[in-house]
Amino acid sequence: MNFYIGCDVSLRTISVCVMDAAGKIHLRKDVAASPDTLFALLGPYRNACLVGLEAGSTTNWLVRALRNFGVHTLCLEAHHTRKVLSAQPVKTDRNDAEGLAQLLRTGWYKETHVTQEDTQELKSYLEARQTVKNKQQDIKNAIRGLVKPFGVILPKGSGSLWPGAVRERLLHERFGLWDVIDPLLTAYESLCDAVSRYDAFIRKYARNDEVCARLQTIDGIGPINAFAFKTVIDTPDRFSSNRDVGAYLGLTPRIYASGESERRGGITRAGSSMMRSLLFEAAQSLLSRTKRLSSLKSWAMRLCKKKPTKLVVAALARKLGVLMLAIWKNGTTFNPKRTTVAANMAQAV
Repeated sequence: MNFYIGCDVSLRTISVCVMDAAGKIHLRKDVAASPDTLFALLGPYRNACLVGLEAGSTTNWLVRALRNFGVHTLCLEAHHTRKVLSAQPVKTDRNDAEGLAQLLRTGWYKETHVTQEDTQELKSYLEARQTVKNKQQDIKNAIRGLVKPFGVILPKGSGSLWPGAVRERLLHERFGLWDVIDPLLTAYESLCDAVSRYDAFIRKYARNDEVCARLQTIDGIGPINAFAFKTVIDTPDRFSSNRDVGAYLGLTPRIYASGESERRGGITRAGSSMMRSLLFEAAQSLLSRTKRLSSLKSWAMRLCKKKPTKLVVAALARKLGVLMLAIWKNGTTFNPKRTTVAANMAQAV
């Protein structure tokens, strides 16, 4: 490449720095944050350049558009890029753009995956669902906190039946709080309806999608898990090894090694926290609720005799992620009668 172009993207503007292979800066300019404006600026460089944008909320949109224009564009991993740019004594958008160009020129960068547009649209259902569920829990906690000072302990439970139980308790124990709590319960019920609509869409999609249907043959994996895994992974072939998905989802141990000391901590928690939580839920379901005996459950039960349950759930969640990717790649379904877990993944390795 003859030119390396770093683009620091903000909500309304993009700071651009064009640098040659020797490190000489040829152009610095701020343009409107749109693909057309950026493409027009790249005019004399676009046929022999490498463009880099730090991962952010609008980066996927810009990268996809520039690639459609035929420009070689990379999305740079945000955590690594932020650590490198933090070494600069003065932080400005112009300096960040120059730093991105230097990263491209030296090759000291990490590229991250750009989600396809149709997959991004599907993923928005999951993110919206998670947002609604978080607000739902916030309202529930607020209601419990408001009535506790009056000695009213509300029943456990969730979903659409809980508001009715709360109203009945208020009617008999503290009717004076009715006008305070009832609007919150109405909002809670509205959020329950929203979650139900999102769930209906996801379940319908998972039922009709061939990949999701195969993933659901794994014990503990339901339509939400399968749908989330497909939208988060997007392109399975980008993983050269199935085991890499464990690190991608932050399910591998954190390691600190220096000199003669080496310490292993908890999981790294990198990647999608939503997908990681769903895999933990699936692992717990497989251990405690699934009645069918399989090689996967047998392996986890044997491990429970040696390790704390918390560690076993994390290991099983990682194993589920690896197995799901293998089944997606090789086009098969889960076979509970295989003698080892590795046998279920052998065809994809």
